[in-house]
Amino acid sequence: MNEKRFRSSNWFLGWFFTFVLLLAVLLLIIPNVAMFILFHDDYINENALKVIFTYTMAGIMIATGIFLIVFWFFTINAFWCWLLIEEDRIVFTPVFKKDIIINFDDCIHVGIADWDKDRRHQGLYDAISEICESRGDDGKYIYITVASFPEKYRHRINRVISKKGFIKFPYDDEVCLALMEAIPARTGELRAFYNRMQWNDKKIAKENENKLKKKLKKKEMKKRAKGQKNANKITSLKD
Repeated sequence: MNEKRFRSSNWFLGWFFTFVLLLAVLLLIIPNVAMFILFHDDYINENALKVIFTYTMAGIMIATGIFLIVFWFFTINAFWCWLLIEEDRIVFTPVFKKDIIINFDDCIHVGIADWDKDRRHQGLYDAISEICESRGDDGKYIYITVASFPEKYRHRINRVISKKGFIKFPYDDEVCLALMEAIPARTGELRAFYNRMQWNDKKIAKENENKLKKKLKKKEMKKRAKGQKNANKITSLKD
């Protein structure tokens, strides 16, 4: 088997997430640091209560900005990451952490879990599903583990980070096929989910085909009705 390398399908979301947090950090930190520098002398000459209140609020905002930076640092690995499937092992490469390696012989299970099915984040995926006629893989993650996976996290894999002996990666058909080929004995759950996605694809294609047929039929009926109306007008004029 040749090496296969995959980039996370959430790459774009990572850039969006980074942009939003960077904007928030800039709005929180820069104005308040500028205030400290530019108006320091003016505030010192004011009453103590105003100085304490203003500096406390500014300090809270700056601390919030720093917290967002730290939060980004530890969260971005869920978006910016790669999965390498080699001859006898799987290598997970996040941007700011060490590679995580799982040998095929050590792997006991490869499965599917929801990002956050029972909480508010799932509403985003539900909205996407309604708008985009989702096939059902929004918010799904593939997990690869050398130990039993806690059932309480099956629908909340956002609470589990990739670490030694455990890898999570956004679901993708190509990744799924590569894993099924590499370790078929451990990917029964993955195979069942993949087959369901293929069936959903066919179902969506059939529904779209039927919608198109209905649309064309409706258009043809309107065209005929218009033609009949024009014919009746011509007949009435002749009479």
